Amino acid sequence: MNRDHIPADKVNKLRRMFINGPVNASAAAVLLKINRKTVHCYLAQFEQVKKHHPSKLEDMGFFMPVNTEEQQAERLYLEMTAVLPGIISTHRLRQLDPVYIWNIYREQCPGGYAFYLFRKHFGKWCKANKIATYHTKLIVTIPDEDWIIINKWRKGSDKQKWQMAVTLDAAYHRKALVAISRKIEAHLVLLYHWIDAYRTGGLAGLVTKPNYQSAKAAAAVTQRSAWIMQLMHETPQLHGFNKTAWTTTALAAAYRNLHGSKMCCSNASRYLKRLGYTYKSSRRALTSNDPHYTEKLQKIKDILGGLENDEKFFSIDEYGPVGMKLKPGWSYMKDNEQQKTISQIQRCRGFIICIAALELSQNQVTHFFALQKTSAEIIKLVDLLTLQYKDQRTLYLSWDDVSFHKSKAVKEHLVLLNTETYRTENNSPAVELVPLPSCATFLNVIESVFVGMARSTISNSDYSGPEECKQAIERYFLERNRHFRENPKHAGNKIWGKETIVPVFNELNNSKKLK
Repeated sequence: MNRDHIPADKVNKLRRMFINGPVNASAAAVLLKINRKTVHCYLAQFEQVKKHHPSKLEDMGFFMPVNTEEQQAERLYLEMTAVLPGIISTHRLRQLDPVYIWNIYREQCPGGYAFYLFRKHFGKWCKANKIATYHTKLIVTIPDEDWIIINKWRKGSDKQKWQMAVTLDAAYHRKALVAISRKIEAHLVLLYHWIDAYRTGGLAGLVTKPNYQSAKAAAAVTQRSAWIMQLMHETPQLHGFNKTAWTTTALAAAYRNLHGSKMCCSNASRYLKRLGYTYKSSRRALTSNDPHYTEKLQKIKDILGGLENDEKFFSIDEYGPVGMKLKPGWSYMKDNEQQKTISQIQRCRGFIICIAALELSQNQVTHFFALQKTSAEIIKLVDLLTLQYKDQRTLYLSWDDVSFHKSKAVKEHLVLLNTETYRTENNSPAVELVPLPSCATFLNVIESVFVGMARSTISNSDYSGPEECKQAIERYFLERNRHFRENPKHAGNKIWGKETIVPVFNELNNSKKLK
């Protein structure tokens, strides 16, 4: 009895059921998901163990011993093993070709095994008697001119030709096609097809013949393409679809309704591709409605182009307010791991607002946290910069066109900072305002730093309160500033793999880009 065709744990469960009492074979088959006849076979085996070896009944690895002497070998196998030694000794072959031996065997035993079964039993017999065999030479000869082309295929970049070259080489040199099939990732049937094609037609038989299209079919394709093009020039609303743009499903349905012939969405997609159509998303233009956009942009470029060592240029903006909630984000997860779900309604544990300035020449960030966005906070940032960079001659401040940036209090404070008396008493640099064009936040370089900071500290976060979040942001800017101080030549590179836009002033940048 073959005890390996069902798992051992199911056999053990069935054995325990037998020990505990009478077993309902049908119920046991349903419970263990095995055949009822199999259940009966095992129950009979357990009965024999209980009868002859009762002490071994609870031994899960014990079964009734099988008397191998009582198993008679098949007549054909005995017949084959009887004639094989004579065949081998007569022909004096040390390595045996199964096809050659089988032909001699069938001459002596006309009613013997077919080649498939012969090869199977012959291999076992040779292994038991330690006799070497080799694989059949499926291709007898390959001309030298074919070898030149086959070697080119093996070294080329065409995968199918490489597969065919490896197959032909294996068939000529008697290699195992099963191993070759796994190596070239092709089905064994396909390998035999290539070998047969080469034996009948040479390398020319392996060349895929092009599909020829009749004139009638070509005319039908041209007509369908014209009808598809005609629909693309019309709006979906004209054909009863409440859509602003065509989809392949709607296009196929409109085609069927209009022309009464078959058309599925995959065929519609194929025709659109042939006609040169691709599915593209519209791009939002980075534009500004400031009438003095060119002049303001040119002024910033001129300042940056001639920035001296004792001058600093700052990009200033505010981040937030950001509520302390469970935040979504991208993270690595296993395939069988359940996707994270973020509740839309959450209790906010507080919020933060970060006001920061990015110095472009050294890529250093100066920041602090505030409770609101007001003119007083902007004045506080300006005073912080003048104190931190008091050894400089001029500080250029660049920010976007929001109301508290250009308030009366901010303007008056900038005038005070630039007075000769104040600069002499406080030993502070001159401060010059270089505002960005209106509606041009995409030029604000610090936005890219905020994006990198948010992805590093805010995405996938679940802070208990504002203080914990502030500490994480403090560490981020501290590590960032240290990195750029130690690597000044690489200040424009992506920091920590987070910043999606190089933090360098460029009118082509979209500094608020998230992906």
